[in-house]
Amino acid sequence: MRELLELAIGVSAYDALLRSLFALHAYVITGFGDIPTVTMLMHMKGHNGLCPCRMCRILGIHTLDSQNKMLYVTLSRCNHPMPTDVVEYRPEKLPLRSHDGFMAHVKAVESAPTEVQREVLAKEYGIKGTPLLSTLGSLRFS
Repeated sequence: MRELLELAIGVSAYDALLRSLFALHAYVITGFGDIPTVTMLMHMKGHNGLCPCRMCRILGIHTLDSQNKMLYVTLSRCNHPMPTDVVEYRPEKLPLRSHDGFMAHVKAVESAPTEVQREVLAKEYGIKGTPLLSTLGSLRFS
């Protein structure tokens, strides 16, 4: 991580054509991986959160089995026996996350007055805290 910050600030490099030193800057502009990797990179709860997706605010729903704590993310909830606020999500109109909204949720989670409240917000937002990569400035979390 320290190396990524150094590259964003600039490191000294030699230009052989001009025969002089210059500040070389490099920025991370995208990050990707499988769900566990992205969950760790973005400091999210992943499939354990009520809002598990890194790109949208689709909400998971519980099964009727009170023993089962798993949440399921389905587009259509019209046949689900438990009432939900959203009956159906349309794939082309999912409630997308924004960088500012993501970072506001991070702040809310981290400023919760108790550990219990912090965990409730983390589960609701699907975010556990500040992603380490957010310090780079070249990445937008949405």
